[in-house]
Amino acid sequence: MHISEAQRAPAETGAQKKQALGMLVVAVVITLFTYQVFHHGLWGKLVSYGKKPDLVLTGTAVTPRTLKLAVYNTGGPGTYGEFTTRVTIAAHGRPIDVWTSHQLALTPAASIQNYYPFQKISAGPNGLIVPLAAKGIVSLPLRLHTGEVLRPKETVTVTVEDVSGLTWTIPETVRP
Repeated sequence: MHISEAQRAPAETGAQKKQALGMLVVAVVITLFTYQVFHHGLWGKLVSYGKKPDLVLTGTAVTPRTLKLAVYNTGGPGTYGEFTTRVTIAAHGRPIDVWTSHQLALTPAASIQNYYPFQKISAGPNGLIVPLAAKGIVSLPLRLHTGEVLRPKETVTVTVEDVSGLTWTIPETVRP
C-alpha cells in the first residue's frame, strides 16, 4: 500500500509542532533560569553588574621615584569604559602625591604599557581612559620631594578615582 504526500503531511506536522513547542519551553526555562541566576531578575532586586566600572589594581608597584599603576578594567559599561580623574598615594593617613585629571591627561603614550592591542589605556582630555577589558601599566613619576619622604618597605595606599566618584584602593609596600 502506497501513501501519498497529502496523507502523510498532517501526521508529520503534528509531530513537528510538538517538537517545536517542547524546544520553546526548554528555551524559555533556560532564559528565565539564567536571568534569575545572573541578574536576580525574577525574584529579588534586579542587579546589573555592567552599570558601573570595576578596576583591578593588582600588580601596582611603588618605588621612591615612580608609581607603576597596574590597571585592569574587568567590568562596567562597554559603551564608554572608565575615566580615571585622580590618583593619590597616601602614607600615614595623609596624601604624599596626587595626580589630577589635568596631569593624567598629559601622560605620554610611552609611559603606558598596554597588554592587549585591541583595548588600550590612553590619556584623554580629562584623565586616563580605560576601556572595558583594557589592561596595562601606567608609569607616573613622583615629585622629587616625595621620593625623599617614601622609604623602602613603608606601606602606602594607592587610590584611583573615577569621574563618577567611585574609588579603588590598594595598599602597597614601597620597593627599593
